[in-house]
Amino acid sequence: MELRRTLNRFDATMIVMGTIIGIGIFFTPSRVAGAVGSPWIALLAWTVGGVIALCGAATYAALGRTLPETGGPYVYLREGLGRFPAFLYGYIVLTAIMTGAVAVIGVVFVDHVAWFFAMGETTRLLVAAAVILGLTAVNVAGVVWGSRIQNAFTVLKIVSLLGLVAAGVFKGGASFDVAATRVEDAPGPIVGFVSALVGVLFSFGGWQNLTNVAGEMKDPDRDLPRAILVGVLGVATVYVLANVAYLRLLPIDELVRSSVPAAAALEQAIGPRAGDVTALLILCSAFGILNGLTLAGPRIYYAMAKDGLLPRAFGRVHASFHTPAAAIVAQGGIAVALLVVFGGEVGPLTDYVVFADWLFFTLNAVALFALVAKGRETARGLGHPVVPGLFGLLSAAVTVGILVAQWENASKGLVILGVGALLYAAFGRRRDARTS
Repeated sequence: MELRRTLNRFDATMIVMGTIIGIGIFFTPSRVAGAVGSPWIALLAWTVGGVIALCGAATYAALGRTLPETGGPYVYLREGLGRFPAFLYGYIVLTAIMTGAVAVIGVVFVDHVAWFFAMGETTRLLVAAAVILGLTAVNVAGVVWGSRIQNAFTVLKIVSLLGLVAAGVFKGGASFDVAATRVEDAPGPIVGFVSALVGVLFSFGGWQNLTNVAGEMKDPDRDLPRAILVGVLGVATVYVLANVAYLRLLPIDELVRSSVPAAAALEQAIGPRAGDVTALLILCSAFGILNGLTLAGPRIYYAMAKDGLLPRAFGRVHASFHTPAAAIVAQGGIAVALLVVFGGEVGPLTDYVVFADWLFFTLNAVALFALVAKGRETARGLGHPVVPGLFGLLSAAVTVGILVAQWENASKGLVILGVGALLYAAFGRRRDARTS
């Protein structure tokens, strides 16, 4: 039994936008502003980040058009560079990147529920686990149900951010004059801009998640490239406008000092109820991205199981629900296990593997060029070879930068990858030998 093709272009676009717009836009602007010390340069950083994200979107659009299969980046690495890097990608997604992100966002969700309802530590973990397992059950029940939730909460997030933009237009009055608003203790221009850009790029991450569900799209050849490009362009536009709103509602020095700039900005616009409104916005955003990750991630494990690199059950389609039920349950179960093991403090786990995310962005760009070299002409996408080449170089630079600047965390991530390499040597190579 195969997965059903039920997702249309609107569903696909909402998956792209919904898995990019997370919680970062509510927190990261203060870090970006503090790094550059100027409102105009802060906006430039968000604009440049959007351009880089579009380069990444164009790269993955070309890959998705060439290999419109379930599993996305895993499939691209397998076909372009071989089974070993593909296995390492899927392994770290299952053990840390995706499952860790689900656990972290679950904690963020509960922390903002606690804004309205006080709860102890045990209750906090139980509620986070219940939300994760609830969305796991919904997505097991059918990709249509998962996509409907995704559509609803993505539209809600976009409308909410546009409401913030409107507040900045009608209520804002902060000065954009650099001389009047520059932060005096900001780092130098080059160091500051690079630091700001790293924060921006993390907020833009997630455009690749649509490619995981390509096998369930009605017309992936046509809809996947358009959905990725339109989705990323839409997010970039909303992000830049949201930062204009922040900077109109708050002088840059106040923006830098704010731990939750969305709350500080809304307080200027609507008064003392800003905290409640911000908590609701973050709740909706966290819930939406939780669903998006629960929808997209398990398709990677499904593809790996089809290749014999994970338990066979992960590669089976449920007879009634037509979903990779075991793979979805596995991701939800591991995410809950991480919550329990780390006691809700899962953030350090994701810090360990941030560099791996960017490493595999780089390798997917390399895989695109490898596919072109193998004669797959459809891999020559928008702006080829400049656009994917630029994306690959920038991704490599970010990877190296993280390794240098955050070596303590990155070294732990390397250990996780090393364990994956040992597992492949023990089991994956044996499977390859049997199937060659």
